[in-house]
Amino acid sequence: MNEKVNALVLTYQADLQVAKANLLNYLNNSVGVGEHPDIVGECAKLVDKMEHAKGCLDLLMEMFPPQEPQVEGE
Repeated sequence: MNEKVNALVLTYQADLQVAKANLLNYLNNSVGVGEHPDIVGECAKLVDKMEHAKGCLDLLMEMFPPQEPQVEGE
């Protein structure tokens, strides 16, 4: 996998993890989130972000599958 594709993979993995962490925060600590009165709506937005990132990761893995490193002499 080339460096640009790897950078994209890392970007979408980070997006997925950030959205997941925020979703878990909303689900477990919704009382402490006073600036967002529509907790369910905010959670839905985060699920959408997670779905998008996961879909992009799946597509990248399909289009640019990781390659085994070549060992000299094989």
